[in-house]
Amino acid sequence: MASGAPAIFARLLSAPMPESTAFVTDPVQTAALLASVLAAVFALSRVEAFRKLFEVIPPVIWAYFVPMLLTTFGVTPEASAAYDVFSYVLLPMALFLLMLTIDLKAIASLGKLALIMLCVGTLGIVIGGPVAFLTAGQLIGDPEAWKGLAALSGSWIGGTANMVAIQESVGLADAALGPIIVVDTLVGYGWMGILLFLAGYQKRFNTW
Repeated sequence: MASGAPAIFARLLSAPMPESTAFVTDPVQTAALLASVLAAVFALSRVEAFRKLFEVIPPVIWAYFVPMLLTTFGVTPEASAAYDVFSYVLLPMALFLLMLTIDLKAIASLGKLALIMLCVGTLGIVIGGPVAFLTAGQLIGDPEAWKGLAALSGSWIGGTANMVAIQESVGLADAALGPIIVVDTLVGYGWMGILLFLAGYQKRFNTW
């Protein structure tokens, strides 16, 4: 019996997945397509003819949104064993490699500023959520809407696991969680895209 990493790959690739009408459905082909997209993005970013384009929109933005567009337009499936391999095998290794380059001294030098930014961001959601609901909640016309907002706020503070925990604690029905996930995805990933775009202007922000 296979053991270790090969067994993990085999188990993930053989896991049943919902039927998909996407143009590419095979997990290996999906993984190869996504890898090719990333390779093409970073290869084109080194071509002189495209240099100005990638200075305005950094390569990480293209690497972020092109796969999303492929799924949106039905080229790649919404669910695939390839994504499980990326999440459970490749992502931990990538995060480990990323952590090797972290400058702990530089982070420590931020001191109180970083802690204040974290607290302000969290308080902005904790306080801003109820204020937004009191301001516009009546327009929704659903007495259970506050539960959805609570779950959404939990996601923005502590991620998906926190959203599910708050969903259970306030008694939000699973059927009502769908629109919340849509809002969480559109707003969260939209804001992430803006941040990644602004990362290309890091030196200007640092100078300012």
